[in-house]
Amino acid sequence: MPAHVISSEQQRDRMLYTPIPKLIVSLSVPTLASQLISVFYNTADTYFVSKLSTSASAAVGVVFSLMSIIQAFGFGIGMGCGSIISRSLGNRDNERANRTASSAFFFAAAVGLLICIAGLCTLRPLMRLLGSTETILPYSESYARIILLAAPIMCASFVLSNTLRSEGEAMLSDRIADLVEYLVVQIVDDPDSVSLEVIDGDDASTIEVSVAEDDVAKVIGRRGRTIKAIRTLARALAARLDTAVEVEVLG
Repeated sequence: MPAHVISSEQQRDRMLYTPIPKLIVSLSVPTLASQLISVFYNTADTYFVSKLSTSASAAVGVVFSLMSIIQAFGFGIGMGCGSIISRSLGNRDNERANRTASSAFFFAAAVGLLICIAGLCTLRPLMRLLGSTETILPYSESYARIILLAAPIMCASFVLSNTLRSEGEAMLSDRIADLVEYLVVQIVDDPDSVSLEVIDGDDASTIEVSVAEDDVAKVIGRRGRTIKAIRTLARALAARLDTAVEVEVLG
């Protein structure tokens, strides 16, 4: 286990014995900050798009309903698995908690993929159903297409965010390293050689992943596709936690 990660017992004791007011503040502040970032993002998005035209600005409002639907699926799955994870960790059933977290993650990604496919196949009638007029239809279709392509990542990131909160770790942004470690261990032939180190910087944290020399190519993948996918997931989760990370592989 990486040196920076606290043990399950320490985390359990923290959740059980920390005074409730202090615990609520420590867990809620990062969550509130994350939600505020989302609000500021949507406000800035609307402001800059409004500079293009009134129709483009109206399209943002139409597509926002679609984003809310995607978020509802992600949060629904995340809150459901979070409840199971919390009870499992309380009972010291870490294996069940890990199974629930991984199952929820892949299920959310699959649901997001289905939303993406269904939305792209019915894009025009869907935009009309959400209130798009003929004038703003071209703008709403263009914007919605981008949102739908990101639906799998959005759903999965919401689940990861809820999973961290259910573990009482919303405040520990470097716990993203746990996700990276889990993904890397599934890829390599020598999981015992996997180790992580988190280096905190002013603007972002760097997660250095060390693996056996023979496993470096597997982690990087053909044309760097595997490490790019891992970095995308880590950055998506970091954005939800109002932080930033970079992932580097060492042999």
